[in-house]
Amino acid sequence: TAGPDLAAMIYARYPSSAYDSPFWAATAVMTDSCMACPARRTARWLSNPPKGSGPGVDAFLYHFDHQPDITRVDKCLGVFHGAELPFVFYDKQILTIGRERDLGKTMNQWWTNFAANGDPNFDGSPIVWPKYDFFSDENAEINVHSTVTANLKQDNCDWWDMLYTANVYMC
Repeated sequence: TAGPDLAAMIYARYPSSAYDSPFWAATAVMTDSCMACPARRTARWLSNPPKGSGPGVDAFLYHFDHQPDITRVDKCLGVFHGAELPFVFYDKQILTIGRERDLGKTMNQWWTNFAANGDPNFDGSPIVWPKYDFFSDENAEINVHSTVTANLKQDNCDWWDMLYTANVYMC
């Protein structure tokens, strides 16, 4: 950590006035610093490792952006860490609505293909999930209408990466 200076830097980047409440500002800080940006950083390292580290491997970055219908009774849950698991494992007790079952079938197929072949893509997939590449910086944006996007949280992740290279850690 970097002491009180880090808190001021974080508040300047994530002012609570830019969010519905301080809770959501803190949630954005934790999401970016501990989840989204480390995932992007890992995809970069895996796909293009530092010299002398060996060859890179295919990496597939995603951002799950669907609040499960079962959690909508609690406004504070939103799209939380692990919210995608009922979809990955196609849990029919939780996925009771057609659009969520469709998403669950797709996600289950992506994860199954990735485990079996090292590539999540399959014939009939709603998107072609791109291999991560530093320059295109593309990722799958997963929800009931999945798409491919680029530059996932780029400004904030570049900022967290700068802190990381300076040995400043939040998580």
